[in-house]
Amino acid sequence: MARNTSRKIYLSYKGVVYKFVTYQLEDSDGSFYITLQREGHSYEYIRYSSNQREPECCNLEKNREKRKKISYHSSGCVRYHNVHEPSAYFEPLSNITKLNLVASYIVPAVNRLDPFDGELTIEDFVIDIADDKKKIQFTFSIAPWNAKIESTHIAIRYENLFCFLLEVSEPRTNLPNEIENHFVFLTPQKGLYEEQIIDCDCALVLFHQKLQNTRDLIIYSPNKEGIYKIICAVPMRIPPEVEIEFADRQYCFEIISKTKSVIKFKVKDKHDQTVKKEVPIVDITLDAEFGA
Repeated sequence: MARNTSRKIYLSYKGVVYKFVTYQLEDSDGSFYITLQREGHSYEYIRYSSNQREPECCNLEKNREKRKKISYHSSGCVRYHNVHEPSAYFEPLSNITKLNLVASYIVPAVNRLDPFDGELTIEDFVIDIADDKKKIQFTFSIAPWNAKIESTHIAIRYENLFCFLLEVSEPRTNLPNEIENHFVFLTPQKGLYEEQIIDCDCALVLFHQKLQNTRDLIIYSPNKEGIYKIICAVPMRIPPEVEIEFADRQYCFEIISKTKSVIKFKVKDKHDQTVKKEVPIVDITLDAEFGA
């Protein structure tokens, strides 16, 4: 599956197509994004958990988008957007070894989703639904890239990284009568871990090393703005000093930003103009002790 590109999943009933999910693996920060598509805004919501006896109706100080977003970061930290739910902690994306169930979504009836009247592409997934008025549960998990399960599902596989599993089933959760006809977004009470098990800099380095199948420093070619990106072989103690030697000595470099794990820079010519084409680099030195 291609990376760094947003893809779409639709639901379909008798030729009518409904907007449902977009997903994307963002290479730059090593995060996977899942967005549940719904148009419009809400002014209140009903909160319910297994610890509560009765659902609680809550008013919002200002309206909130109906769409929901899940961001699964390279560190394993999962954030839930447009809901009042805390972050949860799962396996880092560079080391997915088991099923990481991050959320479920119960749709009261498919025909209550927003119709899609655009053109489908060959990269879109379409799930055919047998009954557009029947309640359906969708369960979202991150699993090993070659994972296999028996239930009805779609598997989006990023080779040697992970698999995005979308399971389709009848509702598995007993809901109070007050929310039977609502869209219900379910999150686990906690993730696999009580806290993040790896820091963000280590997670980012390990993600890119898994992506590129190396344990060494990684340098990415310039983007359309002429910005190169270096991923350190290991996170540095502090953002490092950088020395770059070019095959053609007319070139010099300009640091755009740097952290303990990532350095971004541009190449400049003798006229101080940004060189957007790739130029040969002889050597790169990173040192977190310079100037001590």
